[in-house]
Amino acid sequence: VVAAQVSSADAVGARVLQALSELIIRAADLNLAVGNTARALEVLARFTPEFRGAIDVDVRLALHLAEARVAAHRERWNDVVQILAVTEENESEPMDADLLGEALMRLGHARLEAGEVEAASRTLALAVAQLSGEDTRLLHGMGSCYLAIALSRLGRIDEARTRGMDAMTGAVCVGELRLRWSSLVAMAEVAESVGDFTGALTRWSDAMGVAREHTMPVELCRAAVRSAAAAFEAGWESRAAVFAEEAIHVGRKHRQEAVVSLASAIQGALAVAAHPDPGFVKGMVRGVESLEAMERPAEAAMALRMLASVHVALGDVPAAIRTLGRAQPLAVASGQLPLAARLMRTAERLAEGATDTRGV
Repeated sequence: VVAAQVSSADAVGARVLQALSELIIRAADLNLAVGNTARALEVLARFTPEFRGAIDVDVRLALHLAEARVAAHRERWNDVVQILAVTEENESEPMDADLLGEALMRLGHARLEAGEVEAASRTLALAVAQLSGEDTRLLHGMGSCYLAIALSRLGRIDEARTRGMDAMTGAVCVGELRLRWSSLVAMAEVAESVGDFTGALTRWSDAMGVAREHTMPVELCRAAVRSAAAAFEAGWESRAAVFAEEAIHVGRKHRQEAVVSLASAIQGALAVAAHPDPGFVKGMVRGVESLEAMERPAEAAMALRMLASVHVALGDVPAAIRTLGRAQPLAVASGQLPLAARLMRTAERLAEGATDTRGV
């Protein structure tokens, strides 16, 4: 209300502009906290371009960060990159060190999610180095988690493991649940990148425990579907079925359509492995198409990997090889390079006469 009154005034001084920006950022973050992204966008729009031209670089960067948090909440990662690219363009300008570090961290995360893994690793390394103060330990830890994932996807496993362990240690020191969850996710990704699905399952299920204990439903269903996928690869069908069911149950309640589609694909693969029935194929194909329509290439690639296992169970190896060939470029596009390599190797094994492709 105050922001609306101030922004409608005829003349606004510099000090009032600073206060106005703080009110708007606070209002946007409060709206995000209750899941109202539309209202958060409306609040940010009150700070017109005319006002932005009259504020200093730190206040402008803080507003960019608020806009980036809203875009990230909506998983519009390319929008986040576009919003925060100004950080690199104006890096020579004097800026608040902590704000710059946060901007680089969020930019690197967005690039990672957008599949720009090499660029993400460089940006995140800069961010982690920048966020070295006592007041930025949480952001430093989150940056280390994202950097560990980026490095693991680039095959730099030792560096990734070191960053991930640093993040886990930091999570204990900071005592922040989101950092604890993210550090477990990072270590799960590191394990998966070297084909250690048993280790990955341990980390994913630990992440589920953190999310369940502290009422983090979105994080819970995302960790559950990755637990299901890891259990499937490790050959633990019963555990995979339990995890997939929980991912679907929680995902539906919280509108996580991509999670539900991938978990359904895992359920289909498990069902056909137990009782071969070609009736599951059409539903799984529709699920893949829905993931592609949502622009979720990583999940689509994982779902296609499940569909390939169904073709194998039904005795149609050529269809399985074609399905894996369709999945591989999707994995590359999403930056999931270890997954892409695994899909290629799985297709090669099938061509060589293998009948079990799990755990490659």
